[in-house]
Amino acid sequence: MPRVTGRSLSLLSVLAFASVALPPTVASAHDEPGSQKQSTQAQTPSPAATEPGKEHEKGEKEEEPDWEVAADVIGGATTADVLSPGRPTRIEQPPLNMLDSTRITAYTFLFGVERHLGDRLTVGIRAPIVAATLASRTGISEDRSVVLGGNIELEGSFVLARGKNWDLGVALGVALPTAGGTEPPSAAEVAADPAKRFDYKSIDVFAAAHAASATLGSYDSALFEPGNLGIVPQIYANIRISELTLTPTVKVENLINVTGDSDETYINEIVAGVRAGFHVTPAFEPGVHVWVRSLHQQAHSEDTSDTVGVVEPYMRFHLGGFQPGVSAILPFAGDLADAKTFGIRGGFIAEF
Repeated sequence: MPRVTGRSLSLLSVLAFASVALPPTVASAHDEPGSQKQSTQAQTPSPAATEPGKEHEKGEKEEEPDWEVAADVIGGATTADVLSPGRPTRIEQPPLNMLDSTRITAYTFLFGVERHLGDRLTVGIRAPIVAATLASRTGISEDRSVVLGGNIELEGSFVLARGKNWDLGVALGVALPTAGGTEPPSAAEVAADPAKRFDYKSIDVFAAAHAASATLGSYDSALFEPGNLGIVPQIYANIRISELTLTPTVKVENLINVTGDSDETYINEIVAGVRAGFHVTPAFEPGVHVWVRSLHQQAHSEDTSDTVGVVEPYMRFHLGGFQPGVSAILPFAGDLADAKTFGIRGGFIAEF
């Protein structure tokens, strides 16, 4: 091969040499957590939190799935005083009409569908179905079972602003009063007519709906409160720090009675909390959700506390567009803790 000097090397030779000697450029593999962008090194990014309206930062050519389907099964138990007629007797004998300490075991099936309209607006619908058993702790009444549907909630969320590692959004839920159940009479009503027969089956349904809400830590009361229209505004943020995702949330559950049968025509609950998740691996995220619910107007005269605190440790797996998870709902303060309430949740989110 002839010797080539720097003076005699042509531009064409330089280009030919460069094309052989230099490697192709590699895209950056350091996208922030929550990004859907993937580099040529096949890095798997950390998904964003799954609060209503969650947003992912996207690469220029990759789009977020349009649909999201979620399903949860929550099993748990709580204790409540339920009006009971006593054990079956001869028809001519009056009912006992006693507030009986009852252990209620509830299984809630919660289904939801969301549709993403662009990268900021999301609309969706949620609906629960509850199966419960009521067991007297005193033995004055027989065990019984009920099945009910909860309130259907229409929801929407909008991302107000976003940065490289954060986004801020608002959401609004409207829970339609589709849940069954009859609010129990007050102690004064029972005392005024001790022999009166009430709709005990419907009262059991009401108690089961409240038990289902309790096993969820009273986080979504609007989904379960019979005879009430729920209007639930919410503000939330997603903050991503390396592999850590923080999601603070504040919402107000405005419950408006539409039956005319309740002494409380309006119930106001404030729920404030934060979810923290850490991606140990791209596919495995342990975390914890802590919240406090403050009831600004007592829903029932027998309530002993207007504030509850709940912690929910969880594990979530990110398998592409499929995210299964499991958690424990553990009240640590307030009447839910006094009633020895707990819940175990299992479910999944699927995107397509």
